[in-house]
This record gives sequence, C-alpha cells and structure tokens, in this order.
Amino acid sequence: MELKQKQVILGDRLDCDLNGLDPVVKAVVPEGVVTERYLALESLCRAWIEQYISGKLSLPTVEKQIRETGLLFEPVSEVEMDSYQAYSTMGLDFFYLRNDVKIERLKAECFQRLSSRFDRGELDFNGESMQFVQENLSELTKEKEDDLPEFMCSFGPFIESCMASNNSVVLGLRFADLRDDADLGEDWITAFDTRIKTIRRIQSTVSAYGTERLGLPCAVINYNNSTVDKLGSELAQKDSPQKS
Repeated sequence: MELKQKQVILGDRLDCDLNGLDPVVKAVVPEGVVTERYLALESLCRAWIEQYISGKLSLPTVEKQIRETGLLFEPVSEVEMDSYQAYSTMGLDFFYLRNDVKIERLKAECFQRLSSRFDRGELDFNGESMQFVQENLSELTKEKEDDLPEFMCSFGPFIESCMASNNSVVLGLRFADLRDDADLGEDWITAFDTRIKTIRRIQSTVSAYGTERLGLPCAVINYNNSTVDKLGSELAQKDSPQKS
C-alpha cells in the first residue's frame, strides 16, 4: 500500500488538550508538535479508513454508475484538487474522505496496535485493519468542542453547502466543471438541470447508504472550484520565493 501525504504538516502544533493524551501518544507528539513518526502513523490510519469506507459503500461501483449516466461527469485534474482528494488512497475519481484523522485520540492499546503494524511493515488493509477501523472510526474522525456533544461545523468555506454534523463521516464529491463546448444535446438547459438533480440524488443516496453501512452519520458534500483550496495554489505558494 502506498502511503501519501496528509493534511497535518511536520512541525504543526496539534489542537488538543495535551494533559488528556495518553503517555504512549505523548511520546510521538512531544509538546503537541507533529513529528515524522506521527505523520507516518496518521497516514497509515487514514489509508485504512479510506479503504474501509470505499469497500463498505461500494464506491467504485457507484462511480461506474455515475459515468454511465451520459451526463459528462469527468474528474478534475490533480492541480485542481484539494489536498484531501489529491492525497487520497481510495483510487477513485470523484469521492474522497474529507474528515481530518486524529490518531492522538486513540487509547494506548489501539495506538500501540497501529504502531506495531507500522513497525513490522504490515501496511496492507486486511481483517485486522478492518476491525481497528470499526472500533475507532467515530473517535478518529469527529470534530469536538468543549461542552458540545453535537453541533454543525464547516468542512470548507463557512457556507450551508459545506456544513455537516460534527459526528459525521464526510465524503467529498467533486466533478470537473462543464466546458463551454460540452455536448449535452440540443436542449442544453434541460440536460444541465438533469445533471444538477443527479448530483443531488447521488449525495442523498450515498449519505443514506453510508449512514446505514457505517453505523454513523454520513454526509456527502459536492465541492467545486469556489469551495476548495486547490492543490495547484498550495504548490505555487510553497514554491514561490519568500520575501525578506
């Protein structure tokens, strides 16, 4: 299994209560600072979660059905993706995991299981990995606020279309914008309206099925060029010369 870059960055400071961390976990994030070890373990855990969700929700089959609609659904290029999609291990064109994965919340026993698998080079998703994800998915993905067990939060810009419950497993859904010369038939307006309704139906159907299959609230957010931080923009900022 190829492990890819994650959302947290080396040297970042975790937004968590350090006093509440297990000593085993604290050793990997001294003073709450993200280390290479933390990144490696988070990457492995995220990959397992992605494979678990993709399988439970039959997402490759869903994508095949989307392509067969004849509504010109196409994937975006990598530079147009946000980092969550670009570094996903799902191997899909349209769906990706939009939650952050917070391995610092794991109990000591679970954290040690993850660490041991990584140290032995046992990275592949298998029955043991599946059980690990089933036991910890909610704790690893949900957002938390003091004294608020449940609330709505933003997974992107602070707009209604990017909001979901803090307890949700959130999937991003992204398609390339239609080109001006896209051939949708003679009645372009009707075909475009059908495309929008199809996207909404995909969101509703996959959300309901995901909630049933995962045993957790599942939300599907349809992102577009105005609701993502494009990877191309991030790379351009990273490569641009710094002003003194």
